[in-house]
Amino acid sequence: MKISLSIVISTFCRPEILKDNLGIILESCKRYDIPIYISDDSLDLDTESMIQDLKANYSFITFKRNIPRLGHDENLLHSLKLPNTDFVWLLGDSTLLNEDAISKMIDFISQNHYDIILMNADAKAIDEPSKAYNNSNEILAKFGWHATFTGATIYSKNAIKLIDKINFENSKNFPQFKLIFSYLSINCSFYWVNEKLIGTRNSKIKSFWVENTFSVFIDDWESVVFNLPESYDQVNKKKVIIKHSKTTKVFGFKSLLSLRILGIYNWKKYNEYEDSLSLHSNCSKTALIAIAIFPRIIIKVCHQILSKSNS
Repeated sequence: MKISLSIVISTFCRPEILKDNLGIILESCKRYDIPIYISDDSLDLDTESMIQDLKANYSFITFKRNIPRLGHDENLLHSLKLPNTDFVWLLGDSTLLNEDAISKMIDFISQNHYDIILMNADAKAIDEPSKAYNNSNEILAKFGWHATFTGATIYSKNAIKLIDKINFENSKNFPQFKLIFSYLSINCSFYWVNEKLIGTRNSKIKSFWVENTFSVFIDDWESVVFNLPESYDQVNKKKVIIKHSKTTKVFGFKSLLSLRILGIYNWKKYNEYEDSLSLHSNCSKTALIAIAIFPRIIIKVCHQILSKSNS
């Protein structure tokens, strides 16, 4: 039986980035007649116009512009439900696929059937063997923090069907994480692919989350993890929350310098998140306070020196 795969991309006001990334995967998609679904939450017609031009070279592109806008979470979940294929690969509009990623995953799903397939990424620090895992708590402990990366997961049709049965109220900004681990709590059909098949253009793109770094990666992240099904161990949940921050270094020294330069991290923000930062950051309390109160111009110079020393 032929196994079918679709690629879906939820996007918002980034037509040039989306165009570049589609250009990388189109040849591989053509080779296997893989349909591509674009769910566009943009405020203008630029993305729609760009997609119409691409469809002249590849007809298996379905474009849907959301009117009114769905917002990040609803758009992501909506995009997953657009295809009717056996498997759906959800990408963010800035997600990069390595040149042979599609062919390798086509080969894999043609010979194996797992409902959640999670892949390693170029910038991630996971070194677990490629294999099936059948314990959802073990999966959360080893891979939970990485499952936040939109683009790292292929979902089966069965997993996607669960969307309409889940309450996503406490999963703001991380609905795909809630879907993955809600499904695994019911049916632990999971495979980890250790090969680094995906990447991102973070160095070139300003994150959507930067203005809300603290609320997203502390408040929202803690909320979605703590509201996972009760079958997940509470101690394990706490470890996963901190592991994400420590591994991604979202509140690391350099990141906090950048946030201070942008005016996002300051004395008020330190006081608001003092207790949380002591857990989420690898910085000492002295460093956290110093970054929060030093003039931004001095912080900017320090950041430039650090950047040059690491280049």
